[in-house]
Amino acid sequence: MRQSRQVREIPAFRSPEDEFEFWETHDPEDYADGIADDIVLAIKPRPRVPVTLRLDQRLVDDLKRIAEEKDVPYQTLARALLIQGVSRLQKARVTDG
Repeated sequence: MRQSRQVREIPAFRSPEDEFEFWETHDPEDYADGIADDIVLAIKPRPRVPVTLRLDQRLVDDLKRIAEEKDVPYQTLARALLIQGVSRLQKARVTDG
């Protein structure tokens, strides 16, 4: 039998990047209800490449603290922040032209 859970409403996304970032840090099971339970999402994840970064300990500690507050792994939070930052830089480059 399925455990009762509070079903959340899927937010409106401003861009595909926002949607990608959202689903990187949220469980679709928390958002499925009724007919959505019957829909199979076929999302092909992008291949990931391991990267080594040297970061200040304070930054890592801050990432871990914020990630704990959001209940996500800190590496996932760091990846989401990098995606968001790169997206903003790309948009700024296009508008600065």
